[in-house]
Amino acid sequence: MAVWASRLALVVGFLAVSFMAIVRWLETEYVGDENISYVGKGWFRESADWDPEQNRVIVSCFEGGIAEVRVNCSNPGIILTEKKVIEDSDYAGNASLGVVVDSPRNRLLVAIADPNKRYSGVAAYDLHSLQRLFLTTLCGPERKSFADDVAVDKEGNAYVTDAYGNVIWKVSTDGSQTTVITSPEFSSVPSQLPGDLIGVNGIQVHPEGFLLISHTFAGVIFKASLDGSSVRVVRLEDSLMVPDGILLVSPQRLVITSALSSYLVESVDGWETARVIDTFTGPLHRLSTAAFLRSGKVYINFGIGYGFKTRLFTIREAFKNF
Repeated sequence: MAVWASRLALVVGFLAVSFMAIVRWLETEYVGDENISYVGKGWFRESADWDPEQNRVIVSCFEGGIAEVRVNCSNPGIILTEKKVIEDSDYAGNASLGVVVDSPRNRLLVAIADPNKRYSGVAAYDLHSLQRLFLTTLCGPERKSFADDVAVDKEGNAYVTDAYGNVIWKVSTDGSQTTVITSPEFSSVPSQLPGDLIGVNGIQVHPEGFLLISHTFAGVIFKASLDGSSVRVVRLEDSLMVPDGILLVSPQRLVITSALSSYLVESVDGWETARVIDTFTGPLHRLSTAAFLRSGKVYINFGIGYGFKTRLFTIREAFKNF
């Protein structure tokens, strides 16, 4: 028994040391000029967007709130530190998910959800003062919901995806009015994975006046009118695996983040059909969740942080020839 216990202790000790070594390696992964790497206290940063006026990345915190990462242009290779800039007690305990910088109206919009699916909301903040402009409840405990991503049209209306209920909420510019956009198409596409835990997810507003929406478990992109009266699947030549956040980089090209790889997709017929023209694979131990444009370059946000007391997060430049 003593010999067996000693061997078991050695095995456990070896595994513990190996785990420590792996974590330490993850903490010290390569940081290059084309990356934005930073440390924070949370585990997951679902979304990020660029605030060009204040030269910072805005990131959402799954544990709640919003953080900023100030970019040091004179020393682009250093590891930065996030700073929590919004902690709103009115929705404490809920996760902050999709974010979008609405520069024309000097606003930041945030999708908010209870991880247990008992609350969904959207909030808007002044980009300079960070004072809240509105907080709109989209769904309460009457049904399960999960507000995941948010986009803004040219009039300032916000569109928020419900990844659990497969609906889109349209919220007026001042947050006072909410319309629910529904379609049987959102729930009728077959799932690539067991169950249907994550439905409509990433969302973008096309300048020609329609929505592009990713459905994560079905692996498709929808083209939908702004009122939901017309919804259809974009016919893709290639299959997509668990698409997450999306970014329209031009009227014809869309970046689609996915768990292990991100896709650059092109359409030449108004998003009736599309094809993958490039892929980007980031660190295999991380998950890409969102994308944003900074100075005409595409950056991919990797949501999971690694480390003990603080966690290292990374954002990578991608699709340099898009």
